[in-house]
Amino acid sequence: MKNAAFRYFGLLFVGNLFHLVLYAQTPGYLGMRHSIMGEISAMPSLFEENSTINTTFTGRYQFILSRNITVGAMYQSFSTQMGYVSPITMRTGRASITGWGLGMNVRWFNFFKLGVIAPLGPYQQFELNYLEYDIADRFGRYDFSPRNVVGHPLATKKQLALGFSIGIQRIVYKYITFHYGIKSSYTLPLELGEVKDTYINEAAYHRMRNFSALMLTGGIGVLIF
Repeated sequence: MKNAAFRYFGLLFVGNLFHLVLYAQTPGYLGMRHSIMGEISAMPSLFEENSTINTTFTGRYQFILSRNITVGAMYQSFSTQMGYVSPITMRTGRASITGWGLGMNVRWFNFFKLGVIAPLGPYQQFELNYLEYDIADRFGRYDFSPRNVVGHPLATKKQLALGFSIGIQRIVYKYITFHYGIKSSYTLPLELGEVKDTYINEAAYHRMRNFSALMLTGGIGVLIF
């Protein structure tokens, strides 16, 4: 009788322990593994005078792959400006750069601090992005008439960029998340489209590198299931 009771309570203890271990290994916050979020990144230009604040708006989808790793996809839109000295008219002017991008990313939540569980706590993120953007003459000073029309597109560029971010993500209310941090991106010197103007091509490439070199970022999201 005693042996039967001992075996019963032993099995009960082992069963509860096994259940706790399984629950502890369940990825995500309360078992929820999918989230969507909106994000804004901004920074005044550190490398060009008289530039507007650089901004990027990003929508993200994240999937919790394990206890401390998430993978995701994103869509972004961005805008900045650049100055030029036209080799055609020899006049100075400004051009706007507006574009969009698609990308993939992976986040680690235990590089700096052990014991955190995705999607909460400090994180580090690596991403690969495809960028497509237009360069438009703001004041029509780059070329002679009839091409010197305000807003005339000077070029369209397609490139790849590598990004790295560090930040912190928290739960602020039930299933609402908030994250903030800094990020840096490097636009690769690889042209995926046709280059029509060497000067504009080089000027826009260097502007994009400086534009995304360092930015403050923050966003809110929701765990959906």
